[in-house]
Amino acid sequence: MGNVRWSRTFRSGPLALLALGTAFRRREGSSLQANRTGPNAVTSIKSSSIGPDVQLGLRNGISLSAGLTALSQNNLSNGNETQLDQKDITGALNYAFRLPRSISRARRQVRSSVTYLQTAAKTCLQQGGGAVDCVLISDVRRREVRGGLDTDLLQTLTGGLQVDYSVNDARHLSRRTSQISIIASFQLSLFAGDYR
Repeated sequence: MGNVRWSRTFRSGPLALLALGTAFRRREGSSLQANRTGPNAVTSIKSSSIGPDVQLGLRNGISLSAGLTALSQNNLSNGNETQLDQKDITGALNYAFRLPRSISRARRQVRSSVTYLQTAAKTCLQQGGGAVDCVLISDVRRREVRGGLDTDLLQTLTGGLQVDYSVNDARHLSRRTSQISIIASFQLSLFAGDYR
């Protein structure tokens, strides 16, 4: 298990910050259970993952980030082996801007964000009876896009709007569903210090 990260700031040009990183992990374990009759029962797990990511900070206040996580895992139990391969891709954009005076005399700041998530996970079963091929038992894909805005409406009141669209595709079941949601939220601060 480890983590490596490098970053650099720039004094001129459109790019203000560049950061690169990678996280990696490897795990192995096994257990043996003795039986009075028959062979011993062996259970083991092996997994490895790697997750590179990049972050960009632009001079105009826009920040961008993207990452990839790849996981490979094998589980052995009672002579049967389950193999999992999963890949996750994420991306995010954040930007804060001030409203024009025609909308807000105080030119309140609005915080905006857009995030993207894509996941693909496949699981197959290798039976201990001598089967050559690993039989696919699960193939799930997911994509999600989320956008949000929030701002300070009053000194003690914050409001936000969030839109989310997701697609779930269970290919091993030939079943695909999509969902869209719109959420408006308000947060009221009641700390005594806000009224001084």
